[in-house]
Amino acid sequence: MKNRFFSLTFILFLLLSINSLYAADFVAGFVGRFGASSATTDRSKIFTSDFRAFESSFSFQPGIFWGYDDTLSTALLFDIGYNKDVYEIKYNNADEKRVVENYKFNSLSLGIFPRLNIGFFSIGVGGGIKLPLSMTYSSKGRGDSSKYRFDFGDIKDSFETFYIPYVKVSADFLVKTKRKFMLSFGIYANYDFPIDVSKNGILKDFTINQDSLASFDIGFQFGMYFIS
Repeated sequence: MKNRFFSLTFILFLLLSINSLYAADFVAGFVGRFGASSATTDRSKIFTSDFRAFESSFSFQPGIFWGYDDTLSTALLFDIGYNKDVYEIKYNNADEKRVVENYKFNSLSLGIFPRLNIGFFSIGVGGGIKLPLSMTYSSKGRGDSSKYRFDFGDIKDSFETFYIPYVKVSADFLVKTKRKFMLSFGIYANYDFPIDVSKNGILKDFTINQDSLASFDIGFQFGMYFIS
């Protein structure tokens, strides 16, 4: 059912875009996001109910805008961003004491983000990959409060892949002006697909989690769009 919905949405978007190719305009957007994150080490789960951490990101979104009438428009955007993602996981050890592991990633992201605008409402569905530039690992409750910092090379040695695939959806209200400028206010949801911990990597020496990392994020976003 989900595959049919996404296929029909893509076909509708493609037909409208081709039909109005002559009316295409260039658009540049700037979007900031802040949300809560739920991390998991279980590949069979998309998220847990334990939203323990906060994450933020900023995106530059250049692309093409098609305006069909005063009500309907679409846009095909690149999504070029900087992300501060936090994966925080809670365990209970043998003594029933709480142990918390924390992974903080600073990443660049590159993706595609189509949008459909109907009146003052906008929906977007897209995805891409994140490239972690650095990571900080810490834990609490194990008698060791040390922090470990990783650069890009260390991250490549710590996980089976050096990139994180993601998918993102958003729903926004638009504030339009007569000067081809728009503001957007809304909510978003983002899923970072699991990345496997390397069995022979650096993390195996001191982390509890020896499996994988994934996260589901939900939050608020604010954007500005300029149309040429």
